[in-house]
Order: sequence, then structure tokens, then C-alpha cells
Amino acid sequence: MQEGPPLRSGFVGPSGECFATQDWLPVRDVDGRFVAKAEGEWNWRDEDRSVLLYLLFAPEVRGKRLETLNKNGLVLVEIKEKLLRITVIDSSAHITYRFQWLNLWGTVVPRHSSYHLSEDYKRIVVRLRKVHDSFAAGTWGSFLDVRTGTYYRAAMGWANVLCEIQGAWRSEEEEPIEVVGHQVVWPEGSRDVLVLDESTETFKLGQTGDGDKIAASEYEGFYDRRSHTIRWDDGDQWSRIPGLMLKREEAGRKTLPLEYNQQLARWVPWLPPQEFRRQATHWMPPLEPEVSIKVMLAATTVEASSDGSANHSAPVVKLPADIAMEKTGKALGGIKSNLLDSIQCAGEDILLVRFDALPSQLLTACRICALSASDMGTSSGEGLARALLSLRDGRPVSPSNEAAAIGGLVRWLQWLRCWLAPSARQNLECALESLREKQFQASKEEHRLPADQRDALLLSRCQSCRWPPTWSCCLTKPNDLLELASKRLMLELRRLCERCPSTEAYTCGLEQDPNAMFGQARRKVAEVLLDEIHVDSVSRRCDALEKRWSRRYAQEAAKNLFTGRSAAMKTLRRELCEGGFALVEDILDWGTLIKIKGETQRLIGGDLPEASARVFSSGLGGYARWVEVSQPQLHELGMLGLSTAVGLLQQLPFCLNDAVWAESGAEGSGGFGGRRWTCDGEVFLWHYGGCRAQNDASNLAIEWPGSSQESYVHEEVPGDHKLTALLFLNTPAWRPEWGGALRCHIGPISRDVWGDGGRLVLLKKANAFELLPSTQTHTVLLLHLSGTLVRGAASSSSLRTRNEFICEPWRVKELQPTDHEKVDVEPEVQLQDPEIQRLEIVQMPQPEGGHHENGNALDVSPIFLDSHEVIELFEGSLPKAFKVD
Repeated sequence: MQEGPPLRSGFVGPSGECFATQDWLPVRDVDGRFVAKAEGEWNWRDEDRSVLLYLLFAPEVRGKRLETLNKNGLVLVEIKEKLLRITVIDSSAHITYRFQWLNLWGTVVPRHSSYHLSEDYKRIVVRLRKVHDSFAAGTWGSFLDVRTGTYYRAAMGWANVLCEIQGAWRSEEEEPIEVVGHQVVWPEGSRDVLVLDESTETFKLGQTGDGDKIAASEYEGFYDRRSHTIRWDDGDQWSRIPGLMLKREEAGRKTLPLEYNQQLARWVPWLPPQEFRRQATHWMPPLEPEVSIKVMLAATTVEASSDGSANHSAPVVKLPADIAMEKTGKALGGIKSNLLDSIQCAGEDILLVRFDALPSQLLTACRICALSASDMGTSSGEGLARALLSLRDGRPVSPSNEAAAIGGLVRWLQWLRCWLAPSARQNLECALESLREKQFQASKEEHRLPADQRDALLLSRCQSCRWPPTWSCCLTKPNDLLELASKRLMLELRRLCERCPSTEAYTCGLEQDPNAMFGQARRKVAEVLLDEIHVDSVSRRCDALEKRWSRRYAQEAAKNLFTGRSAAMKTLRRELCEGGFALVEDILDWGTLIKIKGETQRLIGGDLPEASARVFSSGLGGYARWVEVSQPQLHELGMLGLSTAVGLLQQLPFCLNDAVWAESGAEGSGGFGGRRWTCDGEVFLWHYGGCRAQNDASNLAIEWPGSSQESYVHEEVPGDHKLTALLFLNTPAWRPEWGGALRCHIGPISRDVWGDGGRLVLLKKANAFELLPSTQTHTVLLLHLSGTLVRGAASSSSLRTRNEFICEPWRVKELQPTDHEKVDVEPEVQLQDPEIQRLEIVQMPQPEGGHHENGNALDVSPIFLDSHEVIELFEGSLPKAFKVD
């Protein structure tokens, strides 16, 4: 029997409001007519491709309360292939409702299933997509399996001890940890179940794990009322966050302690402003290409607090034009602020969503911020009216204003680009290309002017009121690291502006140009970025959502960086094909580099559980260390940033096998070089502690793992058919005086590559390389790639024969063995060429009649082979003690 949608009956009160007394369902009777049937606690309906489940709640939960709980993350719907679980936490009534359906009639697809509230806020409607997305999947005979299906419901009231531990906590490693109802919400949004034993007032924290790879774990604990701490059996203890409860009461978040994080796409514990964000730092960059940005004046973006740090309301830099216009009573800053409010009155964000279009609202906002007193014409009203009309029509106000607006916007977009994941840079890079085209057109018009007019234009363009730090451009919803770094950038710009306050000073040299000053300030912030901003690594393993985010980051970044058909992609393939050397910049965002710095310190420092301890190799007295790393191991250790970088490197073989890497005119299914590429082993993490010998700066830091000569003698793949990928995980701006260059020997030429964070080096293995020592900490990820020739695929370079490969001298350094590694080895016996110049194969005995059994005559003529042909025939049977030159 198929049930229809729920109906409702009731009576109308004096105010016209309908009061429902009973919910009904239209069903067919034996005669086929629709009759009303009282609605049960839950019912379902088959819709061919999907199944709808209606869960009806009690009157005390319905209505606005259910809507409020759902909007604040207190309604949790878990959908798995054979399981459906709904949990509703009523934080005001201190009750947790739990509904569970185990072993459904058929298998469902969780990622295509969803839920929503009914229009009257009485029910939760769950749409389950069947595993077979077709009408041939069949109709469900029941919602649950007839034999093994079970339904469970419970309304659990909160015991006194459970009410006492509600709220936010901090441990030695993480904060905040939210206890809401019978659930524990971790800082990154994952949830675990808290089971309470009311008789002993103890509880168990159960972590579900990750299927067969990571076993489920359980911890027992109790609440110590004297010290107001939660103590666990593994030695960990949680304590309250001082002042947080009062802040939540003031903000009205006492019973609604969760907030939705757009970047994590999940509910996380709510926190007040930055002073309470100690370790709950939001560092994840956005992955979507749609970038939402806003333009603000400095007076509304930066504020100086009592402790000297920067906050969000008072100006860092007082506008010089404000001082000049105080006599006239018309502050330029006030005019700019009013104009910005007028174009942003609707409250809509400026979105970069179309690859070939630059939002006119964004350019207008930058023109407003770049206005000066000369553009506004304060002496007469004509200049002000002309400027307002130009802004309304979207036309340039003046050449100086246009140059400053476009130049400042280019600098800000370049700054924001470093904080976006590679998959989110497409629209922003298209906006930068459009702005550079405008700059090129403006420079051509400027060169047509006379020399005196060009000087006047340069002087007007370089006025300090037109450029940052008087205004800024940032993401609408930036993460914590971007906010902190942007404040440091504004402070550095202020210091540079204070050194040359006069307008005439900008014409003295290029280093005092506002455009160049922005680049100088950005460089200084990048040099000390990893030292001044920290994100501590946590020991809790990554949950399923974090793993999904890591995989998506790596896959989409590799797709955008290495599989596009742009000119940069073609240049990269040509450089690697012709010279055996290629560079790719900024394959990691700066926030991920900061996160990796804390995780590397924990990994190298040995602060790991015994079960997860890693085996390190070391050199140079322990200053240099390296270890094999893999994504599953890093996920178990909770190192999300490092696992993302490793996953991105492991995407390289898939990209090299793509059709865009195949050479033009190549046949077959091969990728780069007509070969099929694979990872040659795991990824190596190499870390150098920064202790270069001052007297011998040319001393090599260390040989790479597996680079001894013995490993190459028996190698079957030529060096031209193997690649080495090196990814630097240092600060984004590496100073050359620190040393630590990667010296690549490309034929007769040696090239030094500095270790800027996020820089990827692709090098053919036939080219030798070495990493020089440095005075700063140096971290590199290393991966070897191997290419196998695909039958039928063409290659640009002719393949060497095996004889040429055997005789080719290898340019590889040999590690000197230590005393305990030295053993006595007998010298190898070598045959000389004259001994095997000509060999005659002995004639085989001829059968009677000189024929085979099949009647064919035998060819018993002698066969003459030279030395190399004999070796190729019998090289498998030659003793290891023989080596042929």
C-alpha cells in the first residue's frame, strides 16, 4: 500500500490561526477509494528512483523550536548504505531524541541523499536515493528488511552530571571541545558519542574510527567537581575556557553553541572574537573558484588595541588628504566612505565568477578609494560633479586615478592569490589578466604625452592618498591566517610610508614608488611568515570530512596546475622535454604552508604515539633527517596539511599520463614522452635543522636516499625516463643569504634554485642535483617517478640501445661507507675484448637422415656472433663476478 503525502485537520481560532489536532494520511481502501488514516510516528513512500521518509515529532518539539534547532546544527542526520540515524538535541529542554533505522530494504547512495524540514516544521523529510539510479531498481516492499531490519527510538533526558559538563572545554592540544547533549564536537567539526553511566557518574567517549583501516577507540572519564576538570584514563584532562560562558550569554548563544563554517562545510563550536581563538585557528583555504571580495578604507579595516596588536575599527594610517581638507570642512575620507556605502548599500558581495569579465562594481570601488583632492575639485563644484558622473557611468575619473586604482587592485589581488588553493584561482587570475591589459593600454597612451605632462602625471599618480595602506581589498570571509597576515602587511606599509611622507619624494627613485613599496612590504611579511604565525599540530586523527577535503584539494590543484591547455602549461612541457628541468610556482597556498610547519615540527621532534612512531635516517650529526611518509599514515596522525602536500605530489603521475602532456603527432596512449608514468616508491620528507658550516659553505648537506652508485648499476630504466619531483615547504620568500640552494646540473650548466615555499622542481634523473646547506630550517618533499614506454607510442628523442645504456657513465656521487660498514670484497674479474672477439657455435649432432621428425631439413651451418650479441643472448646466465666494458 502506497501512502500519500501527509494532510492536516483542525479548527481555526479567533485570530485566524489554524490549530492542528490530528495529522492524517490519504490511503486507498479495498475499493480503491482514498480514506483518511491517522499518521504514525514515521511513514515512507517509494518514488521509483528514491524513497521518502517522514518523521513526525511530538508537539513540544514542533514549530519554531525545530526550525531553530536545525538552523543551529542541533539536528544531525546520518545516512549510510544500510543505516539511517536522526539525532535532535533540544538544548533548552535538556533532552536528546534519537531515531535509528538499521538494515533498510535496499541499499542507498549517501552522497546523493538529503533531508529538509516540512513547511509546517513538524516533520523531517529524508530523501534516500536508491543505489540503482533507474526505474528498473524496483519498488521497495518495506522500508526495513523483513528479517533483519530494526527500528529504534529514544528520548534521553540529561542527568545532572551531563548538564554540568555542557559547554566548551580545552585540552592540552585542542580548543574548543564542545559538549552538547550526548555528543562531543571537536574543533574541526567532527563528532563523537558520549555514553553516560548515571550510577557511577562516569562516561565513555567512543570514537567510531575509519572502517577497517583505523580501529574504533573508547576512553573512560569522570568529572572532577573540585577542580572543574574532566579527567580521562589516558592521562588527558579538559578544563574550562575562562570567560567564554559569559561571552556566549551576552551574544545569546548559551543554548545554541554551534556555528556553521563555510570553509569546513560543517558545524563547529561558536567562539567570540580573536582573543579566544588560541588553537582553534581556521586555516583551510577556499576551494571554490567563486571568490567573494570587498574593498574598504583603512579607517574601517584596522584598529590598534591596548596590547599593540591590530584590530578592526581605528585607522592605521591617517589620510594625508584629510589634513589638507580640514580647512575647507570637507574631509576626503568622509566623501570616500559615503561613496563606498552608496555602491555597497545592497549588501551584496563582489563575486569573481566569470572567467572573462571584471566586475564593474569592484573597479568603481577602487576608483573611489584612489580619489584625491585634485580629482574631486574641492575649489569648485564642477570637479566634484564631473567625478561623480564618471563614477556613475563607470568611466575613469582621471588618468592618475585610473592608474592608482588599477595598480592598487592588482597588488591586492596578487596578495589574495597566495592564500587561495590552486583550484580557486581561476577567476582571480582572469581578473588579473584583464587589469594588466588595462595597464598596458594606459601605458601606451601615457607615452604619447609630452615629457612635462608625463612627469606631472607620475607625480599625481604617486600621491599617498591614492594607494594602500589608505585602502585595502580582502576576501569577504577570510580565514584567521589571512586576517592576521593582512594586518601585518598593513603595518609594514605604514612603516614604509612614514619614511617618505612627502609626495615629491616618490619621484626620487623606483624604490619609493607606491607600487614598488607594496611589493617590498609583501616580501618582508613573506620572509618571516612561518616564524611569526603558528598553527599547532593536534594528535587527533583526521575524520572522513577532512580526508575528503584533502583529496579534493590535491586532485583539483593538480588538475588546474598540470592538465590545462594554457600557454604556461605548454611552456612547462617544453622546458621539461628539451632541458629536463621545469619550475612550477605556488602549488600550495600560504595557509597550508603555515599548517605544515607545525606538523613537521611535531613529526621531526618525535612527539608521536608509540604505535605511530616513524623510523628516521639522519646525517650531518643529526641536523639532517629524512623519513618516508604516506597519506594514510599522516591522516592517522592528524597531519592534514602535510597529507595534502603528499597527495598533491602523488597526483603527478596521473597528470603526466594525461593527453595534454603527449607530444603532438604521438600515437598510442602514452603521456609525457610517450610513456606511462608511475610513482617509484613513497614520498620522502627531508628536513635540515639549519646549521651550515661557516668556514666551508660549499659542503654538501646530504646525499638523497637511494642515490648511491650501487642502486643505479642494476637499474633497467634510463635516467631520461625517470623524473624527480621536489616540493619546498619553507617560508614563501627565501632569502639567498640563507644558503640552501638546490643546485641542478643540467648538462654543462649548473643552476641554483632557492627554496621558496610552494615551489615545485621537476628534474630528469639523468641530471645530477644537490642541496647546499643553509642557516635556516629547510624542508623538502621528494618523489621519484618512472616512465614505461607504451607500445605504439612515439617519442621525440630516439631511444638509446641497451649497449649504449650499459656503457654510459653515471654521474652519481658515492656515499663513503663508515668503518663498521666496510667489508673486504674480492676484486671483480673482467674479461677482455680479444678473448671473445669471435665465437663459433658448435654444430649440434644431426639426426639420422638429417631431418627433424616433421621432415624439415636442419640448418647446421656455423653461426658467427660478435661479443655484444653473445652478451645479449646469454646475459641472464653470466655470473655476477663478470663485468663487460
